[in-house]
Amino acid sequence: MGADPIGLVTMLAARAFGAPKIMLVDVDDYRLSVAKELGADAVMKVSTDIQDTNAEVEKINKVMGVGIDVSFDCVGFNKTMSTALRATQAGGKVCLVGMGHGVITSHAIA
Repeated sequence: MGADPIGLVTMLAARAFGAPKIMLVDVDDYRLSVAKELGADAVMKVSTDIQDTNAEVEKINKVMGVGIDVSFDCVGFNKTMSTALRATQAGGKVCLVGMGHGVITSHAIA
């Protein structure tokens, strides 16, 4: 989550450590084009609507396959954290790299 400089460096590090398939999501088309140029396998523009996570998780799973092993949230908002948690398979890992302001909350994941 997040194709800002921190997200792009995280993507490059993941690739260097052998990540087989990398997708970046962001709200900005330019950032996504840079991510693609730097080697992202897939990019997806997401909505700024903080309530709209179901459709985004479905799109991510369609591109990446159900059951992402590792997700990195380089933004730090409730929406991005929730999306990362929901798109990652049970037993997978979610790394919270970005830290937004305020309290971060998320629904329990079954």
